[in-house]
Parts: sequence; structure tokens; C-alpha cells
Amino acid sequence: MESVMTNSGIVTKVRAMRKNLLKEEDFVRLSEQRLSLQKAEFLSTFKPYAELFQNVSAESLHRSGVERRLMLSLLQDFDRLYQFAGPQQRSFMKLYFGHYEVRMLNLCLQAALGGRPTIDGLRPYGEYLKKYGRIDILQLAESRSMAEYIENLSGTPYYSILKRLYESGHARMVDYETAIEMRYFTSMWRRKDKELSKTSAAIVAKTFGSRIDTMNMNWIYRSKKYFDMTPEELYALLIPIRYKLTVEDIRRMVEAPGLPELLEVERACYYGRKGRPYVEKTRSLTKASEAMLSHIYRQAAKDHPYSIAPVNTYFFLKEQEIRRIVNIIESTHYQDGGQKPAEEVLS
Repeated sequence: MESVMTNSGIVTKVRAMRKNLLKEEDFVRLSEQRLSLQKAEFLSTFKPYAELFQNVSAESLHRSGVERRLMLSLLQDFDRLYQFAGPQQRSFMKLYFGHYEVRMLNLCLQAALGGRPTIDGLRPYGEYLKKYGRIDILQLAESRSMAEYIENLSGTPYYSILKRLYESGHARMVDYETAIEMRYFTSMWRRKDKELSKTSAAIVAKTFGSRIDTMNMNWIYRSKKYFDMTPEELYALLIPIRYKLTVEDIRRMVEAPGLPELLEVERACYYGRKGRPYVEKTRSLTKASEAMLSHIYRQAAKDHPYSIAPVNTYFFLKEQEIRRIVNIIESTHYQDGGQKPAEEVLS
């Protein structure tokens, strides 16, 4: 067990911050607010979101606007916890910050492909990017074309793969986004054993490994249900890391001829067996995956209370909370006859 004395400060801080996470009844009340402005006003009654959602306009509460505000909340939490972190936790947090950089890389990518620099939207993150980042995101945000975007990534781990995609002449936005995410997860997976203690690396393997496995499973499911992809196209989009999934599991999922056959394979794999109670309760693959991952992260924090686990778990729970908030606020736009986005509900 890592030092109780070394890590007691950050453990106490994490416990205090977890008390500020929204409870289930808070999400219910948020959903009951009829207008986006009413939802924003309700969120402003919670300490983490008080300043972010005061005096906002309805026009600023579209999905990207809400996500940008909530991203600032994540960075503020990261900064607060870093001040209490010991050497091992700081090593982990520096590694984890790449997770947030990937989000901003994708925001800049979308803007560059549209020929619209997004520097103004990212300025509020400037102090955190400068303090913890490895990439000059603000320079990247000034890119006016894909060629300029790639050149602004020169010297980073993302440059060579994105340059090859660009020079192929056939890359789409999803190809660039997939390449960025693959490079981040692959890099983190390799670096964890070199930069973290044995205990910390094992915690990352269990939590991020499970996360990657379920991301790949959900992507295979969505691809089978909504897109007409060949196995070769689907293999190219999967993160090349496996934790509890075997090579044979992946092969059988990707090459399943249809949804019934895919679901049969998924039910037989490790996550199908472990996640069966969550699927039966939620009737949704997405919600079942989130519930199962939440259990894995919470259990890691219980098993290793004086390690990186409480910090890792807090970040995951906060990101889950933010996804729910974004989806609830966005749902307002689909009221009065609008159509809600499709959800993977099992019949």
C-alpha cells in the first residue's frame, strides 16, 4: 500500500469534492426544468457550476456551448486536486491530462476543417493548458486549414499519423478523430508501466483497460446497428488495446453477420457475464456499460484508498456527470415535437 501520510491530503480533498457531485434526485430535478435557461439556473445552485451558469443566454446553451463551460469545471477540479497531490499522483495526473488535450485537439480539428479558428472559445482554458499541457493548444486553435493544423502539431506524437492521413487525400473527420484517440490511448497504455508505480500502473490497467474494452464493444455494436461497414473498416476504427477481451472475442464481434449474432458473442464474453445485471436493469447497452464501469472505478478507490485510485475515480465520475448534464440540456431542443437521438435500447 502506498503511503497513508503521503496521500492523506488528496484523499481528504477528493472526499470533499465527491460530496459536490450531483445525486440521482438532482438529475431528476434538472430534467424536470422545462427550458434551457431554467436548467442553467438550477445548475448554478450547485457549487461547482455556480459561476459557470450564472447570467447565461439561451443562445449559449447549445451542446458545444454547454460542453465548453463544463470542460472548464473539469480543468478547475484538476487544478485543485493537483495542489494536494503527491509525486505518484502528479505523475498519473500529468499522464491523464492528455485525456483533456484530446478533447481540445478534436475541437480544433473541427474548426480547422471548417476554416474557422476557435481560439476565442479556448482562451478560458489557457492557464491550465500552459501549466499541465504538452501541446500548444492555443496555437493549434488558430489553424485555418487542415494543413496548418497538422503543421502546428509538428513535434507532437500526433503529427506523423495525421500527416500521413492528410497526404492520402481520402481522410474524413472521423478518421482524424479516431487516429488521435488511438494514439493517446496507446501512448498512455505504454507509458503507465514506465512512469507509474506497480500499484498505480495496475489501477490504470484495470480501469482504463475496462474503459477501452467497453468503448470498442459499443463502437462495434453501433457500427453494426447504424452503419454498413466491412470488417476491415471496423477493425481500423478500434483502439488497438485489449484488457479482458481476447483476440477471438474481437474477431467474432467484428465478423458477426448481424446484431443477434453480435449480441450472442457479447453475452458470452467477460463483460457480457459481468454486465448482465446492469443490462437487465437498464435495457440499454450504453447505460449498462456506464453502470458497470462506475462500479469498477468505485471498487478500485475502495481497494486502494491511498493511491491514485480516488483521483482516477473522481475524474471518471465527474465526466459521467458532465455527459448526463449535456444530454439533459440538449434534450430541451427536442421537445415540442422534436426527435431525440437514438439510444441503444434492447428489445
